[in-house]
Amino acid sequence: MRSNIVTGLAAAVLPLANATAACLNATQKYAMTAAAGYSTKLVLSDLVGARGIVFDPTGHLIAVSSGVGLVRLTLAGGSSTNITDVCVTDRQTIAADHNINHGLAIAPDGKTVYASSIQTVFAWDYDPTTGAATNKRPIITDLGINGSYHNTRTLFIPPSHPDLILVQRGSVGNIDNGTTDPANGRAMVKIFNRTEIAAKPASYLSTGTILGWGLRNSVGWGQDPTTGYIWSVENGMDNMERDGVDVHQGNPAEELNFHGLLNDTKSPEFGANYGYPECFSAWEPSLIPHAAEKNIVVGAAFMNEMSANGTGEGSDTWCQKQRHAARLVFSSHMAPLDIKFRKDGSAAFVTMHGSWDKQPAEGYRVSRIDFGKDGMPKEPASSNKAEIIVVSNTNSTTCPGSCVRPVHLAWDPHVEGRIFFTSDASGELHVIDGA
Repeated sequence: MRSNIVTGLAAAVLPLANATAACLNATQKYAMTAAAGYSTKLVLSDLVGARGIVFDPTGHLIAVSSGVGLVRLTLAGGSSTNITDVCVTDRQTIAADHNINHGLAIAPDGKTVYASSIQTVFAWDYDPTTGAATNKRPIITDLGINGSYHNTRTLFIPPSHPDLILVQRGSVGNIDNGTTDPANGRAMVKIFNRTEIAAKPASYLSTGTILGWGLRNSVGWGQDPTTGYIWSVENGMDNMERDGVDVHQGNPAEELNFHGLLNDTKSPEFGANYGYPECFSAWEPSLIPHAAEKNIVVGAAFMNEMSANGTGEGSDTWCQKQRHAARLVFSSHMAPLDIKFRKDGSAAFVTMHGSWDKQPAEGYRVSRIDFGKDGMPKEPASSNKAEIIVVSNTNSTTCPGSCVRPVHLAWDPHVEGRIFFTSDASGELHVIDGA
């Protein structure tokens, strides 16, 4: 049943544009196919480098336009049950900053907006009524330098703990052996107190609490609103070899990782190491030398040649016993970049940005993962069927160069079961109905 909703924000006054307001350009470049029960529509074209998106308390959509800054979008048709009525009628650059490239979050009261560059997390005072973003200031520094391989810095304010903000940083290489020392501040996610960093900017290297590390590039973070559980999706390594054999066409798997509760500091997940750079999860064990004798099945951890010759312990068994295993796995090189849960916790939606290190190319879609009442995925960790495709490119043979590459998700505050997503490669905003 459809209903007007606002998820995770203060009571909203929705900016439903006048029915006669002109829609901005939404020229379809690439055809999309929706699974049964879903529909999708291109809402806006020419949103250069579209990455993070979040709704403000008035129902406007704020987007990171990489290389441009923060853009505020006004939607029309937001309360309509007909997806064809949804469009963007106005866009406004509220913070011009060519260094902002991905991360985005908004305080629950809507009065502070956060965004990240490669090196720094910034905050702006924000007026939801006018859209004015002012008083830009750094609040977290020492996040890296230009050209640091993985350049996104995901920001996430968990609804269960709105006084906190999670900040993620990936590795500086395909295999970054320096990440075996958590003091280097890479391949991890840290927790910061928003009040404390507002009063005094913090160094990512020397402050913050590690929630998880050994995470090569876990760009997507989300929270199940029914349990408070924190989840992330991780991008595995490229060009993998094992015993001199190229196994990268099917390995390693992309991962869904479980991080427990933010207030349960004694849980096995809190501060856990998830394996990188020594250990990875298998997707196609048949390609991995000695997989059967080493008990390497779908989802099981194993060493690759590069990490075995680096700082790892050099044992598949060690990986399986000493590192925190992925809760679910997906096909290799699909680059999951975001995860958002239904308000009833029954499913999570994941953007698959798509592969470059695989033939044929794979990903370039939005998928669903079903969850049970216990707050865990319905499929076991050894499953290769957990991903349910929702929306995908009709012709993926032109990917990655000429197609939609989903990045970030935001639930529609107007209509339940409707979710927006960005595509950076095509510079677009899309909406999915039926989620």
